[in-house]
Amino acid sequence: MKLIFKMAMGACSTLAALAAVAQPAPNDAYATQPVKLVVTGPPGSVPDFLGRTIAQSLEEVRGGTAVIVESRPGANGVVGASQVVRAPADGTTLLLASDSLLTMLPYVNDKLPFRPMADLKPIAQAVDAAVVLVVPPQLGVRTLKEFVAKAKAAPDGLTYASQGPASVHNRSMLRLQQMAGIHLLHVPYGNKSPLVDLAGNQVNAMWSGIAGAYPLIRQGKLIPLAVSTSTRASALPEVPTAAEQGYPGFDLKNWFGFVAPAAIPPAVARRIESDLLKAMDKPAVHELISAQGMEVRVGTADAMAKLIRAESESNKALVASGVIPKE
Repeated sequence: MKLIFKMAMGACSTLAALAAVAQPAPNDAYATQPVKLVVTGPPGSVPDFLGRTIAQSLEEVRGGTAVIVESRPGANGVVGASQVVRAPADGTTLLLASDSLLTMLPYVNDKLPFRPMADLKPIAQAVDAAVVLVVPPQLGVRTLKEFVAKAKAAPDGLTYASQGPASVHNRSMLRLQQMAGIHLLHVPYGNKSPLVDLAGNQVNAMWSGIAGAYPLIRQGKLIPLAVSTSTRASALPEVPTAAEQGYPGFDLKNWFGFVAPAAIPPAVARRIESDLLKAMDKPAVHELISAQGMEVRVGTADAMAKLIRAESESNKALVASGVIPKE
């Protein structure tokens, strides 16, 4: 009888221990509270679209616990990132950050109110996005070769738009100018989209995110000349890459990943990483993002950290050499 009683008590203790493991700790804010996902673009922008798409899937992975997207545009992502750096490091505030914010901005802006590599912790890679070189029909060119010829015929006579020196839009044009031996005048737009002015022929060219340019391309208001990556974009399969058109090695893209305040506990960071990887690996998420000319690139925190370090070193050298100007 005593043996049976001891066995029963042992079983109860084991079940109680398992139940304790299964339940989130009382102070585990990520497991029990809504998560705020900060995006650095305005409503309708690429970061906003990505944030809302992945947030909905993450909410499902979390069993319905809310993931709230908050748009904080401004200063090339500095406004949103500053908010996240100051947030409690408990997993309830995340940032969807671009490569420019994490790996380029620290070297072109000496007055950042935070240090991306020290104040933000990589959680998971998310998306790769090609950019497309577009021009208005009024420019009178239909191919990259014609565009380069026109630029060579009128040095400094053509203008190009970007969303700032650190942006992939500017880096792509600088790369093309370097490889093609041309020079265009830069018109930085900051947080305002240049696409309306481009379609109105107020500027002559731009490397744009495909999602933003796609409707204007389909309406015939912009002409696509080349995509920036080594392979063609699924959303614009008819548009050749720059590499295909005589510029081998031309391979630039915009990428996004999730980060959290640097002091986040490692166990919480790993749980968020696991949830995000599950959320992004769903076929429906791949389909939605691919339709916008981007590709899901599910990557771990370690992979993202290595990518940040490698690109930071490369961008630091570009700024030091003067290829990328400081703001």
